[in-house]
Amino acid sequence: MVSCFGKSRFAVIAFTLQTIFLILFGVFAEYKYEIGAETRWFYPMFQNVHVMMFIGFGFLMSFLKRYGYFAIGVNFLIAALVLQWHIIFQGLVHLSKEHHWRISINLQSLIAADFTSAAVLISFGAIIGKTSPLQLVIMAILEVMVFVGNEYIAVEIFKATDIGGSMVVHVFGAYFGLAVSRVIYKPFHSGSANEAASYHSDMFSLIGTIFLWLYWPSFNAAIATTEEQQIRAIINTYLSLAACCLVTFAVSSLTDPRGRFNLVHVQNATLAGGVAVGTAANFMIQPWGAVLIGVLAAIISTLGFQYLQEAMDKKFGLHDSCGVNNLHGMPGITAAIIGIIAAAYGNVENYGSELVDVFPALDNSTGMARTAAQQAGFQAATLGVTLLLAIVGGLVTGAFLRWLPGLDAPKEASLFYDGKNFLLNDEETIDSMQNVSHSCLEENGETGQSKI
Repeated sequence: MVSCFGKSRFAVIAFTLQTIFLILFGVFAEYKYEIGAETRWFYPMFQNVHVMMFIGFGFLMSFLKRYGYFAIGVNFLIAALVLQWHIIFQGLVHLSKEHHWRISINLQSLIAADFTSAAVLISFGAIIGKTSPLQLVIMAILEVMVFVGNEYIAVEIFKATDIGGSMVVHVFGAYFGLAVSRVIYKPFHSGSANEAASYHSDMFSLIGTIFLWLYWPSFNAAIATTEEQQIRAIINTYLSLAACCLVTFAVSSLTDPRGRFNLVHVQNATLAGGVAVGTAANFMIQPWGAVLIGVLAAIISTLGFQYLQEAMDKKFGLHDSCGVNNLHGMPGITAAIIGIIAAAYGNVENYGSELVDVFPALDNSTGMARTAAQQAGFQAATLGVTLLLAIVGGLVTGAFLRWLPGLDAPKEASLFYDGKNFLLNDEETIDSMQNVSHSCLEENGETGQSKI
């Protein structure tokens, strides 16, 4: 039984990772913060974003009728792992003599770690139900490393503006996860009887939707460097989300012959406005522009869930458990395109003294200022590099997850099923043991028919 559940393997890897983290924190980490400014400016935003990671994402993915423990519980696990690993790895990447070879930790570090956690949890959404906890731990470790590299290129080299992380978080997380999903794909991943929702599981998922919808303005405004940008990001996200919600219900009703609402659309596409406005949330896009972005996001996302997701699975073997392409991928690309267009109009006439706050690379005082057109080009380059690194990184990571032995990849009987990894209550024990024992026999080679 220990071999079946991989209990000892997971415990050894988890303890080993936490021991490594402990040593690295002990050797390199130190506090570095500004009294007053941290708590007044960043803590409210950090708190809201933190709730999104653990309550919003966790409950949103609990729609599967027999996979709620895993969705919420392993979301908790992976997020906690990523928070620590990102602080350490990003700190090590930026170690320098100027900073006395130390990793400085403040509330901005915690917000950045939550952003990275969001990217990994988005990837998790693409493969939820088809992977073991061990596989997800390996994916998280590798993905954080690629994420930090991509973020460095986007922010430090290209100096792209992406305040809501629509490119570096949403696009990256979605296509990294889809690339992993494609590599680990097996025919029985599609059409599993357990890949379905119940009335109650859908209600729990809707709770996650509401939490994310409420707090998304904080996500898009969390890293703003001035009050003007922060307020503008909150307003633009607020308006985009409101318009997106209304139009999602409208489009959803049009896709049903009887004019009914599809709860999958309501759970997911209503959030697409927050993604689509993310890159330009602090730009001077005007209230009507934010509303228009929300409308476009709702149409793109709802139609994606209705028509594209199933087609991708059947034609290309891209099984997307939570539909991350529709909620994060396509709306994220939409946000990038909007950011490119808006950056091209970045000038003193539109932004006044705020120009260099919103677009630091346009600062003439450096003697190397870009033009608005050049900034737009670097915004486009950021999207291209993000897609490239996400897809290549996901393919490599997927290869590790598929062919690295001992990671307890679930068999057909235990797909989208909590009984493989969690103790269930008495009413569920009989069914769970039937499925899990069948899976255990296959994994231990005790049956003549393998379902690989």
